[in-house]
Amino acid sequence: MNIDPSMIVKAITSKTKAILAVLTAGHPADFDPVMEIARKHNLKVIHDAAQSLGAKYKGKYSDNYGDITVTSFNNHKHISS
Repeated sequence: MNIDPSMIVKAITSKTKAILAVLTAGHPADFDPVMEIARKHNLKVIHDAAQSLGAKYKGKYSDNYGDITVTSFNNHKHISS
């Protein structure tokens, strides 16, 4: 349910500035290929961590990945349940 790295390159255009990696239901994206693609195409990675507080990717908290991490607190997020 997260970003599929194999689909990213097909979606990049001359107007693309960033890749938005949304983490769903506490499951982190596969960040290594996402970050590799971003570096190769000189793009930023925005990590939407609104549903992944405390999630880990390869032993590190997933909010350590990307150029910027954003989150939110709403009544349907797992932290407020």
